[in-house]
Amino acid sequence: MVVGDGARMTGGSSDDEIRVRPLPSPGRPGATAAAMSVPADEASAAAYAQRRARGHDRDVRDGAVLSPDSRSARGSTRAEYNRARRGTETPAHRVTRRAADAARAAESRDAETPAQRATRRAADAARTAVGRDAVTPIKRAQRRALEAARATEGCDVKAPTQRAQRRAADAARAAESRDAETPAQRAQRRACLAALAEGGHDAETPAQRDMWRAADAARAAEGRNAKTPAQRALRRAADAARAAKGRDAETPAQRAERQTDLAERAQARRA
Repeated sequence: MVVGDGARMTGGSSDDEIRVRPLPSPGRPGATAAAMSVPADEASAAAYAQRRARGHDRDVRDGAVLSPDSRSARGSTRAEYNRARRGTETPAHRVTRRAADAARAAESRDAETPAQRATRRAADAARTAVGRDAVTPIKRAQRRALEAARATEGCDVKAPTQRAQRRAADAARAAESRDAETPAQRAQRRACLAALAEGGHDAETPAQRDMWRAADAARAAEGRNAKTPAQRALRRAADAARAAKGRDAETPAQRAERQTDLAERAQARRA
């Protein structure tokens, strides 16, 4: 009795004959051809020829779809090619993964059902209604009424009558200041303002500017700053001489200190 590769002994067979079945294909598990009876001395040759034919067909088939690198790295069977194409994930694994993804999406807020969305929005609305941010119409009306009452009573928001009185008083003070100030006084005041601006005091509020102008007008009306042309010429000459000496001999730090001193003296004169 001869036993070759792929041969299988069956009961009731004689020594002269064996039943040979083809080897199962690695690419298609369980796919075999029908059993055939061959003489015992030809069993090995038949099995070998069958294996070679099957291998040749497989190589020809896979060679058409696989590159040489993939054939050498992953084998040359259709099963290996399919496994490499879809990864190591089997259909059962794919179904499980998709079910888990669907469950996570259903739990998250991004992919929620209309019922879940309605429930979440209702809860958000309830929390907003309870919180301070959501004011009912009655509360809003009460708050606006209180704000209007405080505005009419407060100093920041004046009534139309009070606003008109304030503007009339401002206009009267401005007219008095313009009438009482000579061109020389106006020039001197502007020079003082320029000195203050150089010293860093140019950032004044409108209220401060009005106070300074009123003080200038009062001093001008009293005649303190009204000098004769001769006095004015002497003062300007002295100022020019001091400026020439100071520019030639003073450092930037001394210049800054001098400008600060001038600004302080100008502010003291206004006070």
